[in-house]
Amino acid sequence: MRTSERLVRERITSLKAKLEALHRKGEALQVVLLCVGQGASFDLDRLPKTLPAGGHLVAVDGRYTDPAKIKCDLLINIGKVFAPEEHYLRAVRDHSPDTVIVHWSNDNHHDELFNIRISLQADIVFAAHSFCQGYFIHELLLLLGHLPLGFIQWSAARAARLFDLIGGGAARHSDLAGGFIEHSVGLERNRLVRDVMRHFPSPALHMIPAERCHEYYDRTPEQRFAEWAAAKVVFCPAIRNDLSHRVFDSLICGAIPLVPDTTIDLDRVFSREQQAELPIIRFQLEGGVGAVREAFLAGLESFDVGGYAGVVRRHRCALEGHSLELRVNEIVARLHSIARGGRSIQIGTFPEHEDLFGAIADPLW
Repeated sequence: MRTSERLVRERITSLKAKLEALHRKGEALQVVLLCVGQGASFDLDRLPKTLPAGGHLVAVDGRYTDPAKIKCDLLINIGKVFAPEEHYLRAVRDHSPDTVIVHWSNDNHHDELFNIRISLQADIVFAAHSFCQGYFIHELLLLLGHLPLGFIQWSAARAARLFDLIGGGAARHSDLAGGFIEHSVGLERNRLVRDVMRHFPSPALHMIPAERCHEYYDRTPEQRFAEWAAAKVVFCPAIRNDLSHRVFDSLICGAIPLVPDTTIDLDRVFSREQQAELPIIRFQLEGGVGAVREAFLAGLESFDVGGYAGVVRRHRCALEGHSLELRVNEIVARLHSIARGGRSIQIGTFPEHEDLFGAIADPLW
Protein backbone atom coordinates (compact mmCIF):
# COMPACT_ATOMS: atom_id res chain seq x y z
CA MET A 1 0.00 0.00 0.00
CA ARG A 2 1.35 3.43 -0.91
CA THR A 3 2.30 5.71 1.97
CA SER A 4 -0.20 8.37 0.85
CA GLU A 5 -3.00 5.81 0.68
CA ARG A 6 -2.10 4.51 4.14
CA LEU A 7 -2.23 8.04 5.56
CA VAL A 8 -5.61 8.68 3.96
CA ARG A 9 -7.01 5.43 5.33
CA GLU A 10 -5.71 6.29 8.79
CA ARG A 11 -7.36 9.66 8.56
CA ILE A 12 -10.61 8.09 7.37
CA THR A 13 -10.57 5.60 10.25
CA SER A 14 -10.10 8.43 12.74
CA LEU A 15 -12.81 10.56 11.16
CA LYS A 16 -15.24 7.67 11.00
CA ALA A 17 -14.84 7.17 14.74
CA LYS A 18 -15.43 10.88 15.35
CA LEU A 19 -18.54 10.89 13.16
CA GLU A 20 -19.94 7.81 14.85
CA ALA A 21 -19.43 9.53 18.22
CA LEU A 22 -21.10 12.63 16.81
CA HIS A 23 -24.04 10.56 15.58
CA ARG A 24 -24.52 8.97 19.00
CA LYS A 25 -24.99 12.44 20.53
CA GLY A 26 -28.45 12.66 18.98
CA GLU A 27 -30.39 15.65 20.27
CA ALA A 28 -27.51 16.54 22.60
CA LEU A 29 -25.23 17.34 19.65
CA GLN A 30 -23.54 20.74 20.06
CA VAL A 31 -23.05 22.58 16.75
CA VAL A 32 -21.21 25.87 16.28
CA LEU A 33 -21.67 27.85 13.06
CA LEU A 34 -18.61 30.03 12.59
CA CYS A 35 -17.94 33.04 10.38
CA VAL A 36 -14.46 34.45 10.89
CA GLY A 37 -14.14 37.28 8.41
CA GLN A 38 -17.60 38.54 7.45
CA GLY A 39 -19.79 38.04 10.48
CA ALA A 40 -21.62 41.30 9.82
CA SER A 41 -23.03 39.92 6.57
CA PHE A 42 -24.82 37.03 8.32
CA ASP A 43 -27.91 37.20 10.53
CA LEU A 44 -26.13 35.10 13.14
CA ASP A 45 -28.03 36.15 16.24
CA ARG A 46 -31.45 35.24 14.77
CA LEU A 47 -30.76 31.67 13.69
CA PRO A 48 -32.78 28.90 15.36
CA LYS A 49 -31.24 27.21 18.40
CA THR A 50 -32.26 23.68 17.42
CA LEU A 51 -31.85 21.76 14.15
CA PRO A 52 -34.37 19.38 12.55
CA ALA A 53 -31.52 16.94 11.91
CA GLY A 54 -30.78 16.99 15.64
CA GLY A 55 -28.69 19.11 17.96
CA HIS A 56 -28.29 22.58 19.38
CA LEU A 57 -26.94 25.40 17.20
CA VAL A 58 -24.84 28.35 18.36
CA ALA A 59 -23.69 30.94 15.80
CA VAL A 60 -20.33 32.61 16.44
CA ASP A 61 -18.72 35.70 14.95
CA GLY A 62 -15.05 34.83 14.95
CA ARG A 63 -14.02 38.47 15.15
CA TYR A 64 -15.12 38.57 18.77
CA THR A 65 -14.58 34.99 19.96
CA ASP A 66 -11.36 33.36 21.15
CA PRO A 67 -10.98 30.05 19.26
CA ALA A 68 -9.69 28.43 22.46
CA LYS A 69 -13.11 28.99 24.02
CA ILE A 70 -15.06 27.18 21.30
CA LYS A 71 -16.22 23.84 22.69
CA CYS A 72 -18.57 21.76 20.55
CA ASP A 73 -19.03 18.44 18.79
CA LEU A 74 -19.28 19.94 15.31
CA LEU A 75 -17.88 23.21 13.98
CA ILE A 76 -19.16 24.46 10.61
CA ASN A 77 -17.01 27.20 9.14
CA ILE A 78 -18.61 29.44 6.51
CA GLY A 79 -15.58 29.94 4.31
CA LYS A 80 -15.25 33.43 2.84
CA VAL A 81 -11.50 33.32 1.99
CA PHE A 82 -10.25 35.61 4.72
CA ALA A 83 -6.69 35.33 6.09
CA PRO A 84 -7.72 34.68 9.72
CA GLU A 85 -9.69 31.54 8.79
CA GLU A 86 -6.70 29.26 8.37
CA HIS A 87 -5.15 30.23 11.72
CA TYR A 88 -8.51 30.27 13.48
CA LEU A 89 -9.43 26.74 12.45
CA ARG A 90 -5.95 25.49 13.35
CA ALA A 91 -6.35 27.01 16.82
CA VAL A 92 -9.74 25.33 17.26
CA ARG A 93 -8.23 21.98 16.28
CA ASP A 94 -5.30 22.44 18.67
CA HIS A 95 -7.61 23.20 21.60
CA SER A 96 -10.45 20.78 20.70
CA PRO A 97 -9.00 17.81 18.77
CA ASP A 98 -12.21 15.76 19.06
CA THR A 99 -14.35 18.43 17.36
CA VAL A 100 -15.39 17.58 13.80
CA ILE A 101 -14.54 20.61 11.65
CA VAL A 102 -16.46 21.21 8.42
CA HIS A 103 -15.34 23.86 5.96
CA TRP A 104 -18.17 25.03 3.70
CA SER A 105 -16.23 26.93 1.07
CA ASN A 106 -18.49 29.73 -0.12
CA ASP A 107 -15.78 31.15 -2.38
CA ASN A 108 -14.22 28.10 -4.02
CA HIS A 109 -14.70 29.78 -7.43
CA HIS A 110 -11.60 31.93 -6.84
CA ASP A 111 -8.39 31.97 -4.75
CA GLU A 112 -7.98 28.22 -5.14
CA LEU A 113 -4.65 27.98 -3.28
CA PHE A 114 -5.98 29.84 -0.26
CA ASN A 115 -9.12 27.70 -0.27
CA ILE A 116 -6.94 24.59 -0.12
CA ARG A 117 -4.91 25.99 2.76
CA ILE A 118 -8.08 26.68 4.76
CA SER A 119 -9.57 23.30 3.85
CA LEU A 120 -6.51 21.45 5.14
CA GLN A 121 -7.53 22.57 8.64
CA ALA A 122 -10.91 20.83 8.30
CA ASP A 123 -12.04 17.22 8.53
CA ILE A 124 -14.60 17.59 5.74
CA VAL A 125 -15.12 20.06 2.89
CA PHE A 126 -18.28 21.18 1.11
CA ALA A 127 -18.03 23.29 -2.06
CA ALA A 128 -20.63 25.98 -2.71
CA HIS A 129 -19.87 25.90 -6.45
CA SER A 130 -19.84 22.42 -7.96
CA PHE A 131 -18.32 23.30 -11.33
CA CYS A 132 -14.95 24.19 -9.79
CA GLN A 133 -14.74 21.78 -6.85
CA GLY A 134 -12.32 19.49 -8.66
CA TYR A 135 -9.24 20.91 -6.95
CA PHE A 136 -10.62 19.67 -3.61
CA ILE A 137 -10.34 16.07 -4.86
CA HIS A 138 -6.94 15.52 -3.29
CA GLU A 139 -5.41 12.89 -1.03
CA LEU A 140 -5.26 15.36 1.87
CA LEU A 141 -8.81 16.71 1.52
CA LEU A 142 -12.12 14.98 2.20
CA LEU A 143 -14.78 16.38 -0.12
CA LEU A 144 -18.40 15.65 0.70
CA GLY A 145 -19.71 17.40 -2.39
CA HIS A 146 -21.74 20.40 -3.44
CA LEU A 147 -23.77 22.55 -1.06
CA PRO A 148 -24.94 25.73 -2.80
CA LEU A 149 -25.20 29.16 -1.30
CA GLY A 150 -28.48 30.64 -0.07
CA PHE A 151 -29.76 33.88 1.41
CA ILE A 152 -27.69 34.84 4.44
CA GLN A 153 -28.40 38.49 5.24
CA TRP A 154 -31.58 37.53 7.09
CA SER A 155 -32.57 34.44 9.02
CA ALA A 156 -35.61 32.65 7.65
CA ALA A 157 -37.74 33.94 10.54
CA ARG A 158 -36.61 37.54 10.07
CA ALA A 159 -37.03 37.37 6.29
CA ALA A 160 -40.60 36.08 6.67
CA ARG A 161 -41.45 38.84 9.16
CA LEU A 162 -39.91 41.59 7.03
CA PHE A 163 -41.63 40.29 3.91
CA ASP A 164 -44.98 40.52 5.68
CA LEU A 165 -44.18 44.02 6.97
CA ILE A 166 -42.54 45.72 4.02
CA GLY A 167 -41.85 43.32 1.18
CA GLY A 168 -44.95 41.58 -0.01
CA GLY A 169 -47.33 44.25 -1.16
CA ALA A 170 -44.93 47.19 -1.32
CA ALA A 171 -44.92 49.44 -4.37
CA ARG A 172 -41.75 48.81 -6.39
CA HIS A 173 -39.73 50.95 -8.76
CA SER A 174 -39.04 49.96 -12.35
CA ASP A 175 -35.29 50.73 -12.36
CA LEU A 176 -32.69 48.01 -12.74
CA ALA A 177 -31.33 47.40 -9.22
CA GLY A 178 -28.10 46.07 -7.81
CA GLY A 179 -25.49 47.09 -5.27
CA PHE A 180 -21.95 45.81 -5.83
CA ILE A 181 -18.59 45.71 -4.10
CA GLU A 182 -15.63 46.26 -6.41
CA HIS A 183 -13.72 43.08 -5.59
CA SER A 184 -10.30 42.72 -7.22
CA VAL A 185 -11.09 39.11 -8.19
CA GLY A 186 -14.02 40.24 -10.32
CA LEU A 187 -12.45 42.54 -12.91
CA GLU A 188 -14.63 41.38 -15.81
CA ARG A 189 -17.75 41.52 -13.65
CA ASN A 190 -16.83 45.02 -12.44
CA ARG A 191 -16.35 46.18 -16.01
CA LEU A 192 -19.79 44.89 -16.98
CA VAL A 193 -21.38 46.55 -13.94
CA ARG A 194 -19.81 49.91 -14.87
CA ASP A 195 -21.02 49.57 -18.47
CA VAL A 196 -24.55 48.76 -17.29
CA MET A 197 -24.50 51.65 -14.81
CA ARG A 198 -23.66 54.07 -17.63
CA HIS A 199 -26.65 52.86 -19.65
CA PHE A 200 -29.06 52.55 -16.70
CA PRO A 201 -28.31 55.57 -14.50
CA SER A 202 -30.21 55.08 -11.25
CA PRO A 203 -29.55 55.30 -7.50
CA ALA A 204 -30.69 51.67 -7.35
CA LEU A 205 -27.64 50.55 -9.36
CA HIS A 206 -24.27 51.31 -7.77
CA MET A 207 -20.83 49.93 -6.90
CA ILE A 208 -18.54 50.84 -4.00
CA PRO A 209 -14.85 50.07 -3.35
CA ALA A 210 -14.12 46.97 -1.27
CA GLU A 211 -12.76 49.02 1.62
CA ARG A 212 -16.18 50.65 1.98
CA CYS A 213 -18.25 47.46 2.08
CA HIS A 214 -18.97 48.10 5.77
CA GLU A 215 -21.21 50.98 4.69
CA TYR A 216 -23.75 48.45 3.45
CA TYR A 217 -23.53 46.10 6.40
CA ASP A 218 -23.64 48.95 8.90
CA ARG A 219 -27.26 49.39 7.88
CA THR A 220 -29.94 47.52 9.77
CA PRO A 221 -31.37 44.26 8.38
CA GLU A 222 -34.68 46.09 7.93
CA GLN A 223 -33.06 48.82 5.83
CA ARG A 224 -31.27 46.30 3.64
CA PHE A 225 -34.41 44.22 3.12
CA ALA A 226 -36.41 47.32 2.23
CA GLU A 227 -33.85 48.24 -0.46
CA TRP A 228 -34.04 44.83 -2.09
CA ALA A 229 -37.82 44.65 -1.74
CA ALA A 230 -38.22 48.02 -3.47
CA ALA A 231 -37.03 46.54 -6.78
CA LYS A 232 -38.84 44.52 -9.40
CA VAL A 233 -35.71 43.29 -11.15
CA VAL A 234 -32.19 42.76 -9.73
CA PHE A 235 -29.01 42.52 -11.80
CA CYS A 236 -27.01 39.42 -10.70
CA PRO A 237 -23.74 39.16 -12.69
CA ALA A 238 -21.23 36.59 -11.46
CA ILE A 239 -17.60 36.89 -10.39
CA ARG A 240 -16.64 33.64 -12.16
CA ASN A 241 -19.69 31.76 -13.43
CA ASP A 242 -20.92 31.29 -9.86
CA LEU A 243 -24.47 31.14 -8.52
CA SER A 244 -24.12 33.94 -5.99
CA HIS A 245 -25.90 34.93 -2.80
CA ARG A 246 -27.39 37.79 -4.81
CA VAL A 247 -29.75 35.43 -6.67
CA PHE A 248 -31.17 34.04 -3.43
CA ASP A 249 -31.37 37.51 -1.83
CA SER A 250 -33.40 38.69 -4.80
CA LEU A 251 -35.84 35.81 -4.51
CA ILE A 252 -36.40 36.08 -0.76
CA CYS A 253 -37.33 39.75 -1.26
CA GLY A 254 -39.69 38.91 -4.14
CA ALA A 255 -37.62 40.41 -6.97
CA ILE A 256 -36.74 38.78 -10.30
CA PRO A 257 -33.01 38.05 -10.71
CA LEU A 258 -31.17 38.53 -14.00
CA VAL A 259 -28.48 35.85 -14.21
CA PRO A 260 -25.71 35.31 -16.81
CA ASP A 261 -26.16 32.35 -19.13
CA THR A 262 -22.72 31.18 -17.95
CA THR A 263 -23.99 30.46 -14.42
CA ILE A 264 -23.13 26.78 -14.44
CA ASP A 265 -24.85 25.63 -11.24
CA LEU A 266 -28.16 27.34 -11.98
CA ASP A 267 -29.71 24.21 -13.52
CA ARG A 268 -28.31 22.12 -10.68
CA VAL A 269 -30.09 24.15 -7.99
CA PHE A 270 -33.23 25.31 -9.85
CA SER A 271 -34.98 23.13 -12.39
CA ARG A 272 -35.79 24.64 -15.77
CA GLU A 273 -39.45 24.55 -14.75
CA GLN A 274 -38.69 26.55 -11.59
CA GLN A 275 -36.65 29.07 -13.55
CA ALA A 276 -39.59 29.62 -15.89
CA GLU A 277 -42.19 29.83 -13.10
CA LEU A 278 -40.37 32.21 -10.75
CA PRO A 279 -38.93 33.43 -13.17
CA ILE A 280 -35.13 33.57 -13.09
CA ILE A 281 -34.15 35.29 -16.33
CA ARG A 282 -30.89 34.57 -18.11
CA PHE A 283 -28.97 37.07 -20.21
CA GLN A 284 -26.23 36.30 -22.69
CA LEU A 285 -22.99 37.43 -21.09
CA GLU A 286 -21.28 37.90 -24.43
CA GLY A 287 -24.12 40.22 -25.48
CA GLY A 288 -23.02 42.90 -22.99
CA VAL A 289 -25.30 45.81 -22.19
CA GLY A 290 -27.69 45.04 -25.04
CA ALA A 291 -28.38 41.57 -23.68
CA VAL A 292 -28.85 42.95 -20.17
CA ARG A 293 -31.34 45.50 -21.49
CA GLU A 294 -33.33 42.80 -23.28
CA ALA A 295 -33.42 40.62 -20.16
CA PHE A 296 -34.33 43.62 -17.98
CA LEU A 297 -37.35 44.48 -20.12
CA ALA A 298 -38.43 40.84 -20.05
CA GLY A 299 -38.06 40.89 -16.27
CA LEU A 300 -40.21 43.99 -15.89
CA GLU A 301 -42.92 42.46 -18.05
CA SER A 302 -42.81 39.18 -16.11
CA PHE A 303 -43.03 41.01 -12.80
CA ASP A 304 -46.03 43.07 -13.86
CA VAL A 305 -47.82 40.05 -15.30
CA GLY A 306 -47.10 37.91 -12.24
CA GLY A 307 -48.08 40.63 -9.78
CA TYR A 308 -48.34 39.90 -6.06
CA ALA A 309 -48.71 36.16 -6.64
CA GLY A 310 -45.34 36.14 -8.38
CA VAL A 311 -43.71 38.06 -5.53
CA VAL A 312 -45.03 35.53 -3.02
CA ARG A 313 -43.97 32.60 -5.22
CA ARG A 314 -40.38 33.81 -5.33
CA HIS A 315 -40.29 34.56 -1.61
CA ARG A 316 -41.69 31.14 -0.70
CA CYS A 317 -39.24 29.37 -3.00
CA ALA A 318 -36.27 30.94 -1.20
CA LEU A 319 -37.78 30.67 2.27
CA GLU A 320 -38.65 27.00 1.98
CA GLY A 321 -35.55 25.84 0.13
CA HIS A 322 -32.56 28.17 0.35
CA SER A 323 -32.05 29.67 3.83
CA LEU A 324 -28.79 29.47 5.76
CA GLU A 325 -30.58 27.37 8.37
CA LEU A 326 -31.52 24.76 5.77
CA ARG A 327 -27.95 24.60 4.48
CA VAL A 328 -26.59 24.06 8.00
CA ASN A 329 -29.18 21.38 8.67
CA GLU A 330 -28.22 19.65 5.41
CA ILE A 331 -24.60 19.46 6.56
CA VAL A 332 -25.62 17.86 9.86
CA ALA A 333 -27.97 15.44 8.08
CA ARG A 334 -25.24 14.35 5.65
CA LEU A 335 -22.79 13.70 8.48
CA HIS A 336 -25.37 11.56 10.26
CA SER A 337 -25.90 9.68 6.99
CA ILE A 338 -22.18 8.97 6.70
CA ALA A 339 -22.06 7.68 10.27
CA ARG A 340 -24.93 5.32 9.42
CA GLY A 341 -23.07 4.10 6.32
CA GLY A 342 -25.44 5.74 3.85
CA ARG A 343 -23.00 8.05 2.06
CA SER A 344 -19.35 8.13 1.12
CA ILE A 345 -16.71 10.81 0.83
CA GLN A 346 -14.58 11.43 -2.23
CA ILE A 347 -10.92 11.16 -1.27
CA GLY A 348 -8.21 11.84 -3.79
CA THR A 349 -8.25 9.64 -6.86
CA PHE A 350 -8.16 6.21 -5.24
CA PRO A 351 -10.38 3.79 -7.20
CA GLU A 352 -11.42 2.21 -3.88
CA HIS A 353 -12.58 5.48 -2.31
CA GLU A 354 -16.25 4.57 -2.70
CA ASP A 355 -15.77 1.64 -0.31
CA LEU A 356 -14.03 3.56 2.47
CA PHE A 357 -17.33 4.37 4.15
CA GLY A 358 -19.33 1.42 2.96
CA ALA A 359 -22.23 2.20 0.62
CA ILE A 360 -21.70 4.19 -2.55
CA ALA A 361 -23.13 7.68 -2.13
CA ASP A 362 -26.26 8.89 -3.79
CA PRO A 363 -25.91 12.15 -5.77
CA LEU A 364 -25.09 14.76 -3.16
CA TRP A 365 -27.17 17.51 -4.73
